[in-house]
Amino acid sequence: MAGFNVAQTDLSEAVTFLEQFLSTSLPQYDFSQGTSARDIAINSIAYVVAFMRKEIGDIRNRQSLLKLAEASEDLDEDSANELVNEILSDWFITRKTGGKSRGYVTLKFSKQQIGVITFTTSDTFSKGGLDFLIASTETVTLQATDLVKNTDNLGVDFFTATLELEAALVGASYDVDPGPFSDFPSVSPHLVNVESLEKFTGGAGVETSEEMVKRSATAITVRDLNTIPSITTVLTEEFSQVLEVEPIGMGDIEMQRDLIEIPRGVGSTIKIHRGSMMDVYVKLPVVFRQVYSAVFLGQSGITAQSYTVNGDAVTAVKLPSFPVYRVASLLDRSVDPVVEVPFTVITDALELWNSARQNVYLAVNAAYTGAVLDLVYDTVTGYTAVQAFVEDRRNRIIVADVLVKASFALYLKFEVRYYPTARAITDITGTKSQLQEFIHGRTLGLDFKVSEITTFFMDTFVGNNVQFPFVVVGEFICLTVRS
Repeated sequence: MAGFNVAQTDLSEAVTFLEQFLSTSLPQYDFSQGTSARDIAINSIAYVVAFMRKEIGDIRNRQSLLKLAEASEDLDEDSANELVNEILSDWFITRKTGGKSRGYVTLKFSKQQIGVITFTTSDTFSKGGLDFLIASTETVTLQATDLVKNTDNLGVDFFTATLELEAALVGASYDVDPGPFSDFPSVSPHLVNVESLEKFTGGAGVETSEEMVKRSATAITVRDLNTIPSITTVLTEEFSQVLEVEPIGMGDIEMQRDLIEIPRGVGSTIKIHRGSMMDVYVKLPVVFRQVYSAVFLGQSGITAQSYTVNGDAVTAVKLPSFPVYRVASLLDRSVDPVVEVPFTVITDALELWNSARQNVYLAVNAAYTGAVLDLVYDTVTGYTAVQAFVEDRRNRIIVADVLVKASFALYLKFEVRYYPTARAITDITGTKSQLQEFIHGRTLGLDFKVSEITTFFMDTFVGNNVQFPFVVVGEFICLTVRS
């Protein structure tokens, strides 16, 4: 039987062991080759002893991840996985069973639907041979008012709505790229296209033993949201949608909430970090281009304030408490064609930005007082649940103020020309690193001008014949801190 194989080396070691043991324990007997004592006491049981010694060695090896790795060639994959599970379970570490990819699709309708549009939990959407279902355990319905009117370049009206989908199975292959879906349910005769505008995220296969062992290095820790390893471990295990975690605490330049001013001589102060606060940036799947009808002064009793921004009279309203969001545009659909309205996003405290405690106001020209405008924004999924979890006193060290913030990336693209090209910068990695250090080292809350980046670049790499124009392309940030 395959499970009871004894190698010749194991048998030889068993014979040697028995001969030495019996010769020492019973010196009055002769256990040399050809004797009857050797046949009876050694040769007759050598195979059994060899098998038992091998089993003892295997058991010892299976109690250590290091020994298990050394003996992995003797185990099939399922046996090795089972042993890793057993060893790490002693540290309350379990194998991750994988994650289902999620994302949002835009439903395009040729006409506005009359009546309710219903999606059931069995409705299938297909893309690249992979199936997706609605990300809900219950039926999802869309009312006619949920459809947003749009106009294409030819002046033709169409309507759109957003729907969240989830992969039918676990696996990273379901993190599909943006693009149209090849098949979707016939819920409406007017539904003509289903398309994802952003890549799906969150898909992951069953954790391999190698990945599990690597994770155990940080997973074996306290579970009280106190240290960086514990925060990372708890949040990624508790919430499958959390893609990355970056805790920021005392001593980190990004930490601004714990700054206090103390007197320093006559008429001057100094800021110091008092500690006891933690900002936890979590990367979650982003939901792009959601629409909310922002109502300004004079409508529905919403309180607004009138004041001046950069010398212009404006009206500002406090936005509803979305979990977190990034404003994309503000549209006036009362006119044809639709007009994009200039706006300013205002916050009371920059250090609370992208958190549940932020107070955010949207300011527009006073001429729009009383108007209803569509706010187009980006948000993230699962943020509220994560924030509620860290606020629970049973999950954290109670002397700390833990605040979850959404991790929204701001992308900057640098376009650099050289003359002659033979003398261009060769250490691209080092160049990127220095630029990152310069940008990340900026004090939060201060204006950051493109000219500062170009000046830094020219001063740092002056010997590399950098040629103007030096172009920096990035997202437009419109943010003012209210005094």
